[in-house]
Amino acid sequence: MARRKKKKLNKLFLLFIAVVFVLIYHYYDRIEDQYSFIDNKIERYNRDDWGKWADDDNDGLNTRNEVLLEESLIKPLISNNKIVSGRWYDKYTVKYFNDPKDLDIDHLVPLKNAYMSGASNWSKEKKNRYYNYLKN
Repeated sequence: MARRKKKKLNKLFLLFIAVVFVLIYHYYDRIEDQYSFIDNKIERYNRDDWGKWADDDNDGLNTRNEVLLEESLIKPLISNNKIVSGRWYDKYTVKYFNDPKDLDIDHLVPLKNAYMSGASNWSKEKKNRYYNYLKN
């Protein structure tokens, strides 16, 4: 009688292991599909789809120069609708800069992150509006 119970328990244990294996395989398969979708989106991301800096207020300064103007600690020097010098403080590097060519204007939410979060479905015009949105 004890042998029968042991055989029955062994069969139940093997059945349990098989069910767990199937569930893990199914779960892994679903996760893998999600990650491959993300990988495909990353490969399709194209920075050029977002356009260039725009002059939305028609004052001659594009968005990059508007940000440089706003962030400069002193009145910047402007030549041919471009900021050519000023004084900026970078709180991340704890350094001061005088040449705007040494500065990158970064988006609060990076373009690639926005793309992966749904902006991949936006038109080029909407992407360019986002790219030039001063509060980003």
